[in-house]
Amino acid sequence: MPANVVFATCTIDAVPCPKADLQGWFNRATPNAFSALRSSLPLGYLRLFVPYDALQTANGNTCIPSPAKTDGRGYQAFEQLVWAVQGAQADGLTPVVAFTNGTGIGGVPSIPDPSYGTAAANPFAGWTNAARDYSCGVSGIMRSIGVVKIGSHPVVKWEVWNEPNGAGQFNGALSNECNSSTSPCGGVYNSGGYLCYTNFGPCGPLEAAGLWALANHAATVQFGPGNYQLAAMTVSNAQNSPYETSYEQAIQGSFSCTKGYYCSRIGPSVWSIHDYDEPSSGVPSATADIKRFATTLNSHWATNQTVWITETGVALEDGATSDNNCKLSASNCGPTKSSNCAVGPYPQVDNKFGACVDAIPDAQAAGAGSILDLAAAAASDTQNVTQIDWYEFQALNPSSGWDSGLVSPPSGGYASPDGVYTANRPSLCALEQIDQSNCSGSTIDASDWSTNQYQAANP
Repeated sequence: MPANVVFATCTIDAVPCPKADLQGWFNRATPNAFSALRSSLPLGYLRLFVPYDALQTANGNTCIPSPAKTDGRGYQAFEQLVWAVQGAQADGLTPVVAFTNGTGIGGVPSIPDPSYGTAAANPFAGWTNAARDYSCGVSGIMRSIGVVKIGSHPVVKWEVWNEPNGAGQFNGALSNECNSSTSPCGGVYNSGGYLCYTNFGPCGPLEAAGLWALANHAATVQFGPGNYQLAAMTVSNAQNSPYETSYEQAIQGSFSCTKGYYCSRIGPSVWSIHDYDEPSSGVPSATADIKRFATTLNSHWATNQTVWITETGVALEDGATSDNNCKLSASNCGPTKSSNCAVGPYPQVDNKFGACVDAIPDAQAAGAGSILDLAAAAASDTQNVTQIDWYEFQALNPSSGWDSGLVSPPSGGYASPDGVYTANRPSLCALEQIDQSNCSGSTIDASDWSTNQYQAANP
């Protein structure tokens, strides 16, 4: 999903909130629309992104200014982070910073592939140059954010990498990836469908798990043990149990110093995930995916972990993201509901992600309401959800194809079919727990009319 600023609601342990578990939004709102929302739901967190190579990279074992910083664009990205943290402080919000793709400037890898293996029995043989780039980059940002006159320790909450399962380096989908890391396997898939290494640990999740070890070392050096929270995983779908299992097994191998693995003797206590599948099904109290995540974490790592759901929302029809919300074979919407598939403004993508909620106000209200049940569902399986961030407050107009806004798009791009802009959607009333009469019941306002797909299908 596009990276942007997240605003989040009440902290569970400090500020009363209706269901004690709803935490946030990405914000793309007009100031007036967002101010109205904020007056209804007190906000507590601000989620931010920064390219890992904004300030530093590696030269051998030495950290040096990165090409991105020297170029100026990296330092500009860091300055934007500083300004956002200052804004968070001024508004009484707690910043959460996620590391994401590097700038690619000067040959520094956009996505750092941190380790390499030499055999099936030895999946970790050492850190790559890219690992040193990532380590230096994280260290530079963590150190610098505390010395720019915005407080000695202004950021406590961090995410190691945003959606690693979407990157070839971290999901085994990149051709010849392991070959470039000096692995002798030549970047080929074995009979189990895994790239290079073993059936126990596919190398994509293994690489992603390695980033946590590198970032944790940097955070320990900069802040000291116990003075920060560093979230592992941050995958794009909570129901991806095969990836989650492999990631957690890699963490376990490192923690236990299993032969062939990097020996860290430490592991995460904070995990973050994204969960669009359940609210976008339009099914009331849909919690199967978060429960699957919780039970998998129980089995392969530990109980009573802190879990942040740093992106979720009711995503409308999207021509790029397929999912099980509307199965062509069974014509089902959602994991348990048996009904006819919803027919949206462009039927050619009715089997796509948001087919069951697009232009259906009641389904959007039901989906948003299910978000309020996620924390309790995880707690029933001994995991503690403390933060839930809605993505997004408002989609751009025109949108690139993704619209999960709590309000309809603003003016300034495509013309709204009914002439209405920034209309409160049923999902907003569901989250605020106010009567739906305060939100639009229009199917147009509840559709992704600002997407290129909609406009192409409705000239």
